[in-house]
Amino acid sequence: MTAAARAALGAAIFLGAATAAERRVSAHEERLFRGVNDLPDALFPPVWTVMQFGTFATVPVLGALALRSGRRELAIRLVAGGVAGYAAARLAKRLTRRPRPGVILADVRLRRVKADDGGFPSGHAAVSAALATAISSGLPPPWGGVARGLAGATSFGRVYVGAHLPFDVIGGAGLGIGLASVLEVLRNGSGRLTA
Repeated sequence: MTAAARAALGAAIFLGAATAAERRVSAHEERLFRGVNDLPDALFPPVWTVMQFGTFATVPVLGALALRSGRRELAIRLVAGGVAGYAAARLAKRLTRRPRPGVILADVRLRRVKADDGGFPSGHAAVSAALATAISSGLPPPWGGVARGLAGATSFGRVYVGAHLPFDVIGGAGLGIGLASVLEVLRNGSGRLTA
C-alpha cells in the first residue's frame, strides 16, 4: 500500500472512530471493552511492559537508536511521526472531550491508570501506530510486523488497564497511521526519503 493510500485509510479510520465516539457508548463497544478489561490481573505485568511502546519516551529512544545505526531517514520518520501522533492526540482530546471509561461506565477495572482526563483518542495508540508505520516503511521484514504487533498490543493494553474504550484506541491508531503516512508523502515529495 502506498503512503498516500495509508494516509487516506488512517484519516478514514480516525474520522469514523471520532464520529462513533461522539455518541453514547454502544452496547457492542461496552461488551468489547468488558471482554478485555475483565481479563485476569495475572496478565498485567506483560501487558504493561509491552504497552510502553506507545509512551512518548519511546519516540526519542527509537529515534536515537535509528540514528546510531546510521539510519538517519528512519530516525526522522520515527521522531516526526511520534511527536505528531502525540501532539495531535492531545489536541483531539480537547476537541472531542470523550471521558475515559472509569467516568462513563460502572465497575471499570483501573490498573495503574486514572479515570480523569479525556479518553478519545488514545495517545498511546497514536504514538505506537505512528512508530509502527515508520518502522514498516523504513526497515526490512520482519521489523514491520514486529512493530505492528507491538502497536496492536499497546492498543489492547490501553483497554485492558481501563484507560480507553475500543473506539478510543481505534481512533488513535488511525490518527498515528495517517500522520506518519502524510509525513512520509511529504518527505518523499521533497526527494530526500525513499521507501
